Amino acid sequence: MHIGYMKRFIRIMLMLVFIGLSFISCSQKNTTTKKVKDLNPLFVIIMEGKYGYIDKTGKIIINPQFDDAWDFSEGLALVKIGGKYGYFDKTGKIVINLQFVYAFSFSEGLACVEISGKWGYINKTGKIIINPRFNWANNFTEGLATVEIGEKWGFIKKTGKVVISPQFDNAESFSEGLALVKIGNTIDKYGIKEDGKLGYIDKTGNYVINPQFDVAENFSEGLARIRIGDWETGKSGYIDKTGKIVITPQFDVAENFSEGLARIRIGDWETGKSGYIDKTGKIIITPQFDVAENFSEGLAKVGFIVACSTMFKRSRCDIRLKTDNKKNGDSCFLKAKEIPVTNNKEIPHINKKSEGFFEWLDKARQLGGVYLDYVSPQYDIYYYNYGYIDKTGKYIWEPTK
Repeated sequence: MHIGYMKRFIRIMLMLVFIGLSFISCSQKNTTTKKVKDLNPLFVIIMEGKYGYIDKTGKIIINPQFDDAWDFSEGLALVKIGGKYGYFDKTGKIVINLQFVYAFSFSEGLACVEISGKWGYINKTGKIIINPRFNWANNFTEGLATVEIGEKWGFIKKTGKVVISPQFDNAESFSEGLALVKIGNTIDKYGIKEDGKLGYIDKTGNYVINPQFDVAENFSEGLARIRIGDWETGKSGYIDKTGKIVITPQFDVAENFSEGLARIRIGDWETGKSGYIDKTGKIIITPQFDVAENFSEGLAKVGFIVACSTMFKRSRCDIRLKTDNKKNGDSCFLKAKEIPVTNNKEIPHINKKSEGFFEWLDKARQLGGVYLDYVSPQYDIYYYNYGYIDKTGKYIWEPTK
């Protein structure tokens, strides 16, 4: 998840589109927490609008039955049925009842959940460990978690005590001893402008790499993705922990390294294709996929567009938009299901926390996935067939299956 664009939108995307990763938008030594290898990993599939799980051979282990589902983390998987989130084990048995408005997967023994509009943390029995009191929160990594208090972001430890005071305009979780933070956002008549700079701090809150980037991500396997230039003409590359560029910015889109490979894209979102590079920047799997995710447990989820529909007139999610009908151009989330397809009526603006927004996105995704186009005024929904490949690019689950 990067914060060079907009924190809440990306967290939603992470949860709804590329989960397995998260915002958008739940760890006690000064080293990165080591991931315990899962000897029997399961992978999410979707069949006829329901989510289930397969093993590495492609065998169905948990029959598709969930409205939505995420990768297993620490033995439990976050799932959704009927508008509520809960947690299941690998036998398909419910462990924590479906009860939360919104929730994240477990990390370091805790998961952040939304209760009555505030975020807190539960343990694997479902017991509340840190009372819900934060505007927003992220998972614990390396013993610390980012939380939003007021209008600023800081860090707490597992007792709930604040250890790095809220002072950043945005902040991401610690990874490999460093955390990505943003300072310098300004406010104009349209609201907050995401024009600050990104840098990296250590666990004392001191800067290791000074804020200088417009777009960046956390470190993974010793490298971090950065972007030079704007979203239309800029290119993405990678830096090391001294801030030195080690893979020249050359990719239209790039993501962090996972299991030695990183997902990159050549071309724009409409016509480009995704593939994978190694840490020298060499292309290992030729860009050929419409969408792709990071490798995990030796496999990567990839997909192809099977349908696209322009469904709604809209303004952008959490992006300031000045319309002819609304001169002040407020930033907002839209309850998209209420927006007409035709005519030039005023685009409605509603509160960011409006009920039904997440639910609408989930419904839209049930046919196989949803990607939200940034371009106004249409709300483009892309439907995909997904499959899994190994590190040679060979399919173990065909996208058309």
